[in-house]
Parts: sequence; structure tokens; C-alpha cells
Amino acid sequence: KNVTFASDYSMLLAVSKANYDKYSTVYLKVQKVLYDSEAEYDEAELTVAKYTNGMYAFTYENFAAREIASEVKATVYAIDADGNEFYGPTLTYSMREYAEYQIENSKNEYFKVMMVDFLNYGATAQTYFGYNADDLANKNIDAYQDLATTEFNPVNGRSGADDTSYDVSISQFNLIFKSKITVLFATNITDTVMAANKDNWTVKISYTNFEGSEVEIVSALSDETYFAKLGGKWCVQYIGLKAREMDKIVTVAIYDAEGNQVSNAVTYSVDTYAFDKQNGTATLADLVKAMHKFGKSNIEYFKNK
Repeated sequence: KNVTFASDYSMLLAVSKANYDKYSTVYLKVQKVLYDSEAEYDEAELTVAKYTNGMYAFTYENFAAREIASEVKATVYAIDADGNEFYGPTLTYSMREYAEYQIENSKNEYFKVMMVDFLNYGATAQTYFGYNADDLANKNIDAYQDLATTEFNPVNGRSGADDTSYDVSISQFNLIFKSKITVLFATNITDTVMAANKDNWTVKISYTNFEGSEVEIVSALSDETYFAKLGGKWCVQYIGLKAREMDKIVTVAIYDAEGNQVSNAVTYSVDTYAFDKQNGTATLADLVKAMHKFGKSNIEYFKNK
């Protein structure tokens, strides 16, 4: 069992090479407990494994911060050459269990801090969204709260929103807190303008990643991965930022088929959202502060690992 921290949080569930090689087919059935649905579980069947460190690891994605305390049940199934099916015992695990173990046992102090901030972030997300709020992610770590990041100093990275010299305007910003944090840039593009230009206009998204490399994405407006209608507005959306990139300033602009800029160029970041909302409602302020602190401890851990 392991957990990875990238643009989302993923659980790795590994099978030994000896067991994996013994059968024609090996797969996992996974159930994640749900608290806001008529269904009891979110169910998935994992069929693709990556060989690493002598094990075959299956990746279970789709965790939001509010689900750090949610239990996952995983069962390994195997089919032999004759078509006989076998299965093992069901494992119950959670992101919280992983983080608590690391807080108690990791030799890396930066990682311990990150795990405390991770559980605090999860708990504030549960409170904000009213999701499984009777079982907060950080309920068992009172003795370790002195490790938590205390500094909160978000930077306002917003620019360009007041530039009205273009017909297309990008002037509103937001975040969506799901399994991956989505940064939204809302435009004034109408359905008529979208229909006429969706295949020849492009959106350009650029920033400097945590490694110091320049990232640039150019995509047609017709690609819903980066441009979609949300809340009645056509929005640029980006979900590629990692937790350790919450402070990275993202630049967005829209161009026509000839490469001419047709919108104002704007900048924004996850950190900017925290700056904007730090004096909002108490629960939202708590959420953005916990998110910012988790981002800071991510940066420190990956800088010092």
C-alpha cells in the first residue's frame, strides 16, 4: 500500500510478482465509501498494473481532499490458464491511515509536516463541504499538531483582468475542489461566438512548473479538457497543477487562427484564490488556509527529500 501526491492523490495497491506471474489475469475490485450519494460505494475495477520495485502496483485515483478519511476496500482477483477464478481477502485502507503511519514512523521531518498538513487540509474540506464531518481526517493527530505549518502568506498573482482593449474578456476566476483542483478563467464568449470559432481559436495556458521548466499548452476551444461551459459561462479550465505548484502563476490568453491575440492575457494561481478568500466565510477561510499550508509543506518536502 502506498500513496502518491501529484495533481491528485492516488492510492497504490501492489501485488507480489510471484502472485501476479502465476495467473493469466490479475485485477483488483475497489470500493470507496460514499457519504453524499444513494450508492454506498464508488466502485472500480483496476486492470492495469505497473511493475515497480519487484511488485505490480495498481493505481486507484479519484480522491478529493474531503475523502482523505474515507475507507477503501480492495480485493485482488486472478484467473488461471484454465479459466478458474480466485480471489484474496479484502483489504480496508484509507489515505488517513497512510498519513498517520507516516507521521509516526517517517524519518523525514519534512514529510511528517506534509502529512500533518495533509490531514488538516482533509479535515477542513470535510467541514466546508459537510462531508463525513463526524469523522474528521485529523481526529487522531492532536499530539502532532505542533508539526503543522503555521505560516500563511499567500501572494496575489492576479493580473490582466482590467484590460478591456479586447472584444473577448477574461475577468473572473475560481477553483473547483474535486479529485483534482481545477483553476477556472471565465470569459464573456457567447454561444454564437463559440460555435463560429471553436475549431480555429485556441487557448494558451503557460506557467513555470516546480522543476523550473516552462509548461505551455495550446488547445482548440473545442477541446473540453481545457475549455468548457460551466455555470453558464465559457471557461478556460486547467487541472494539471500539483500540490507543490499551488504558488505557480498561470497565464491564459485566447488567440485566433492567425495567431492574433483576441482576449486579454490574465494571470492567476491557486495561491491567489487563497489570498482572495482568506477573509471570506469562516469555513472557506479555514479551507484556503489549510490548502495553502499543505502546498507550502509540499514545496518544502520535495525540495528537501
